[in-house]
Amino acid sequence: MNNQQVTNQFEQILQAAKERRGDLSVDSMIVSSHLAQMRTFMLRRGVEFYSDQDTYGARKDFVAEIFESNMLDMKLDSIIDYFLCDGQGLFYFRPQEESYQLLYFPKDSYRAYRDQNGDLESVVLIYSFNVRQPNAVDAFPQHDKRGGKKKYIKLKVYKDRIEQTVSSEKIEFENEMGTPTMVQPGATEVLQNSLGFIPAVEVFNFMDCTGEAFENEMGTPTMVQPGATEVLQNSLGFIPAVEVFNFMDCTGEAAGNGEFNWLAHQILYHDELVRNIRKNLKFFGNPTLVSSRPKHDLIEAGEENTFRPTISSQAGFAALGQPSSRVSQPFGGASPIDGQIKVPRVIANLEPTDRVSYMTPDSVSGDQSMYVKQYRSEIRLALGGVDDIDINTAQTAYEIKTLYGRVAATAEKKAKALFSYGLCKIFAMMIKHEEYLFVESIGPALGLIKPMPVLQEDFQGDEAEFAAADENYKTLKARYDYDLQQAISVTLETGEIPPGTIGLIPDGNRKIDWRWTGEVFEDSTEDILNSSIVVRNLQELGVDSIEALKYLFPGKTEEERAAMLSGYPFRMVKETQQSLSQFIGLLGQLYQLPHPQTPDIPLAADPNLDITGFLYRSLEFLRKELSYSGRYKPSNDAAGPSTLSDADRIRAARGSAPADEPVPNLPGLTDPSAGGNAGIPGAGPGPAGFRGQSMANGVSGAERRPEYSSSLPIPGTTIGLPDRNAATGSYTGSVGFGASSSGSQPGNPDIQSPSFNPNLFGKPNVPSPGTNAGPGAARNKRRVPQPGK
Repeated sequence: MNNQQVTNQFEQILQAAKERRGDLSVDSMIVSSHLAQMRTFMLRRGVEFYSDQDTYGARKDFVAEIFESNMLDMKLDSIIDYFLCDGQGLFYFRPQEESYQLLYFPKDSYRAYRDQNGDLESVVLIYSFNVRQPNAVDAFPQHDKRGGKKKYIKLKVYKDRIEQTVSSEKIEFENEMGTPTMVQPGATEVLQNSLGFIPAVEVFNFMDCTGEAFENEMGTPTMVQPGATEVLQNSLGFIPAVEVFNFMDCTGEAAGNGEFNWLAHQILYHDELVRNIRKNLKFFGNPTLVSSRPKHDLIEAGEENTFRPTISSQAGFAALGQPSSRVSQPFGGASPIDGQIKVPRVIANLEPTDRVSYMTPDSVSGDQSMYVKQYRSEIRLALGGVDDIDINTAQTAYEIKTLYGRVAATAEKKAKALFSYGLCKIFAMMIKHEEYLFVESIGPALGLIKPMPVLQEDFQGDEAEFAAADENYKTLKARYDYDLQQAISVTLETGEIPPGTIGLIPDGNRKIDWRWTGEVFEDSTEDILNSSIVVRNLQELGVDSIEALKYLFPGKTEEERAAMLSGYPFRMVKETQQSLSQFIGLLGQLYQLPHPQTPDIPLAADPNLDITGFLYRSLEFLRKELSYSGRYKPSNDAAGPSTLSDADRIRAARGSAPADEPVPNLPGLTDPSAGGNAGIPGAGPGPAGFRGQSMANGVSGAERRPEYSSSLPIPGTTIGLPDRNAATGSYTGSVGFGASSSGSQPGNPDIQSPSFNPNLFGKPNVPSPGTNAGPGAARNKRRVPQPGK
């Protein structure tokens, strides 16, 4: 078996496990068993995400709302399967009205490109969804089993913009390099500005702006190049995506190897062993009749039960997928291969020399079964798990929990890679954007006007005027920041948030952590009692109560343990009072005893016997036990994503490239002499102040719409599009998935997908006039602060 066959068979095993398909020929259950074991120990009784710093309690509610609205608790099982099999994945979120849409993309559904520092520079995402097509012109719609026509969407996410394309045909990553591709008719979604409507103009030509091919008048496919797509503004200012890896080698390079790739040959060999054992059981499982008598004396002849074909089969009719009753019995007959033969109960007239008996062969030998069992255990051991069938070595519950400790350790590493470096960072990005919305919205709510940054390209090359305007802006910005900080402090002290303020209050460190809500093996009452005894003994040794409670509540934070200690610790108070009384009694005895060296003064006058510090220590400990509280953690943006500056946000809204971003400098790759267009305004990297500018310096294109003005369909869902103009005979869909049938001729390519002619109104990627495509119209329900004026 060559490497290609090994790869195909192994991919079939992984596909059956990830997609939970039962129609694939897979005999080995190693992959499915290991995934089930990892899911059990990675999720346990549930996973909860919380904020390390949550003074106002709003972050916990925010994270819980996002977790619940995206139904992550139901998706985590599938996410773990894909993450372990693929070895890598990507979390991506996007603002959607008042919430966020959080998606996970497997290895084959995204491409991530990074800069010199390892940060994400751009992300390309591709997934599919379904749309119900009410258009009656399509006589043979390609609908799936749920009554929807499959559509494909491609997103190119940058810090300042998002390019998105919707097509009726499958989009591949290989088509992005500009190579001609033979493709089928497709269409690009045209987003509208007002909520609930998307204007689309259907134009049938030989090349679509998405780069997908239409058939020409002769009916032959056309060779096309990838075209332009609609560009939206990324209002977040950063790439809202985090890539997670299952394996990272000693060099720090993250390899996208799956959990089972390096054991592909061993898993396939085990699959072959199990398949052979199954064949042996099927063939040798039934005993064989051995006799010296003739066959007709021992077995009833099957020719006695002759069957008659039906009238329809005699006429030549037969059901699809079933043989005709002219050649076989209608409901199947006895098969000698399966051992379905009739043997009489009594065999008479046996001679003394006749022998009749059953021979039961050994279908699976003991050595073969033991070898398969040992081979399976070795593979599960190499994967960091435990073969649940081979658990007979453990006798007690403690031994079983200890044996599964290896599984728990392996699963905890996988969970940390997926949760700590994936979902936790995603939630931290959401909190960062919510705090940005709060800061941007509370200023106008308090009557403060934020100064707008000045752009160098707006001054037509006048450096002196630009320097004066920039200095004035810095002065106004510093004054605005000071006034805003003072106003926020006063607002937080009074507890009255002005109306019109949105987002989350800035609250120091944004780190998000996770924990399990319960263990796989629940603690018994005896285990809880033993843990409480350990806590009491530690407190008697002088260990802090918060530290001691870690043994009883290991999953809670210090703030939560401090909140648990808000009651009255009567036992600790009693013991502290007794110790304080003992110190005072000891001090009284020292005053009554004379000093041995100077009998005229008491023994308590000796400085070496001063116990006043013990009294202070007792009162300090009692005060701390009665006043536990949390600790404030300052903000740390070092681990967060870098965001666009205020000036680059304005450039992104105008449609220009960011100018404040660092320019990569790699000899041989970004050398200006390497490319013919380097340094030219509007092409190549160019200088920092001229990247992305048009040749007419200062003349910007149309303003981009932000991405929250158009919600994305959830992968795999079917979107129902009602036929709003059924009475007039016009079949106009919505959100770009349906198109008007007026003017369409049967036989034209892709009659159900809207096309967008980039030269229809003179400007590429600009909606038709009268669509009210201004920035104010694009703000539908998404919470966006009004810019200062």
